[in-house]
Amino acid sequence: MPPEILPRPAPIANDEYLARRRALMAALPADSAVLLPGASLVTRSRDSEFPFRQDSDFHYLTGFPEPDALLLLLPGRPEGESVLFCQDRNPLMEAWTGIRLGAEGTVREFGVDQAFENAERGERLEALLDGRRTLYLPLDSPEAMAIADEVRTALKAGARRGARPPEALADVAPLLHESRLIKSESELVLLRHAAEISARAHVRAMRAARPGLAEYHLQAELEHEFRWQGGTGPAYASIVGGGANACVLHYIENHASLRDGDLVLIDAGA
Repeated sequence: MPPEILPRPAPIANDEYLARRRALMAALPADSAVLLPGASLVTRSRDSEFPFRQDSDFHYLTGFPEPDALLLLLPGRPEGESVLFCQDRNPLMEAWTGIRLGAEGTVREFGVDQAFENAERGERLEALLDGRRTLYLPLDSPEAMAIADEVRTALKAGARRGARPPEALADVAPLLHESRLIKSESELVLLRHAAEISARAHVRAMRAARPGLAEYHLQAELEHEFRWQGGTGPAYASIVGGGANACVLHYIENHASLRDGDLVLIDAGA
């Protein structure tokens, strides 16, 4: 018989993402803004990519699942305080990669105030950030810094017509990471669900373990359970080490055969 399928908890609601954005903006000084890029696809081979994983901070504020997105938070802006730039709708590409939300779908599905496709980003960023005194962004992100530098250069060039570039850059990471330490009830439910999946996967691997199998056989048992229960896969590379490999802290080759009497270390999590 196939293993039991655990009931899947509800996802984080849009209202919670909205509350997170508002809490961050409330911690900012007047006339400031937040600029936060999402993650991009990484090519695996020619026309295939590694599985996409959204940037954790971007996900925390939006829940938005598509690559190449950009979030602006603009406290006090009458037209809307949250603006999200997303992939352009492209029927040719969507035939290969699936439907993209586009600007309308992004507002409808994720509750941001406004959304624009990336084709409009260049012309809109300057106007959106004009007059914002401090720009908060991840200072360790080359992409974020490049966008900020481009916008500030363009606004400086428009100083004669009254454009005002951000005067200072500040790191948004400490504010975000402090907020992420405190888990909501909906986050705790999801964490408990992931822990239950991980526990079941470890028990499954222990029951399967026997001499003659390879470490990757136990890895397959673990990761089967993660995917069977609807997870995207392991939270980090699975470590399955038998014998001497069990003493290697970050061992992930998982190719050696298990021998009678081996101690087996299994370290993986959904």
